Amino acid sequence: MKVVIFGKVSPPIGGVTKSVENLTNSLKAKNINIVLCQGLDFVGVIKKGREAFLHANCSIQWKRFLLTLLGKLFFKKNIFTVHGSVYEVEGFRNLFNRLSVYFSDGVIVWNKGVYDTIKSFSPNKPILKSPCIYREGFCFNINDTSYFDRKDGCQYILLYAHTKTKFKQNDIYGVEFVLKNLHSFPDNVYLVFQDLSGQYLNDVKTISDVVKDKIIYLKGEVDFPSLLCSIDLYIRPTSIDGTSIAILESQALNIRVLASDVVERPRGVTLYRFMDDLDFIKKIKTSLNDQKPHLGRQEIDSIDSYIGFLSSI
Repeated sequence: MKVVIFGKVSPPIGGVTKSVENLTNSLKAKNINIVLCQGLDFVGVIKKGREAFLHANCSIQWKRFLLTLLGKLFFKKNIFTVHGSVYEVEGFRNLFNRLSVYFSDGVIVWNKGVYDTIKSFSPNKPILKSPCIYREGFCFNINDTSYFDRKDGCQYILLYAHTKTKFKQNDIYGVEFVLKNLHSFPDNVYLVFQDLSGQYLNDVKTISDVVKDKIIYLKGEVDFPSLLCSIDLYIRPTSIDGTSIAILESQALNIRVLASDVVERPRGVTLYRFMDDLDFIKKIKTSLNDQKPHLGRQEIDSIDSYIGFLSSI
C-alpha cells in the first residue's frame, strides 16, 4: 500500500499539522509506503502514480475540492479528512464541500456531528469516524525542562490557548471563563496558563491581586508533553472544538482531562456544563480527587482502523 498525504506538519503548531505529523509517523511504524506533500505542487502529486491512495488534509474548501478531483482522475482512490466540528457552511464554500464528498472515495471525520451531516446528503459514502491521532504515532521525548517549581501538597491545572478568538461572543479557548472562576479554585490549586500567542497577557494582568499569585503564566511555545508531565489536570473549556489533540496527548500521558460539553469528547474525559460556574468548580474538585485509573495510550485507537478503511473502499 502507498499513501500520498497532502498536508503540512508543524511548525506552525496546530491541530491539523499535529494530526498530519502523527498520521505519517503511525503509517511509518506499520511500514506503509508514504509520500508527504506540503505545498500546492499538484503536478508533483499527480506524478506519484495511479497505484497510490491520495489523502487530502485541507481546511480551505476549494483546495480540498481540487485535490479530491485530482485524486479521482489520477489516483487509485482518494479520501480527505474533515478537521473541524462543522461541515455545512454558507455560499460557494458549501458547494465545494459537497463536491469534495462527491468526488472522494471516502471521508474521515473526527466527530459524530460531521458524520451525520455528510450522511444526510451522501448516505452511501464510506465514512470513518476516527481519532485525530493514533497511538503508534506518539513520539514523546520527555525532557527535564522545568517550567515552574511545584510546591509540596499543591496541585496544578493546565490551560492552553492558541489565539484570542471569539465564537458567538464567547472566548473560544474559555480563558475569560476560567480567569473569572479562579477565585473559587481550592487554596492548594494553581493554574498553569500556556498562552501560545501572548494575546491574553493583558487579561492576566488585569485580574484581581487576590488571585494573581495563583497563576503561572507561560507565554509562547513550550515542550507540551514535558509540560503535561508536570501537571495534575488538563482543562479544555472551549466554546467550540474539533477533536482536541491536546486531550489525546494528555490521555496518552495518563493525565486527567476536564472539558466543556460543547462537542463529543473522547472516552474517559470528564465533562462539565458549558459556562456553568458551579459545575465547573465541582468537576475540578472531583477530577483532582479522583483515584480511579487513568485512561492511557492503549485506549487510543490504532492506525489499523485507518489502514482497514483504505483497504475497504
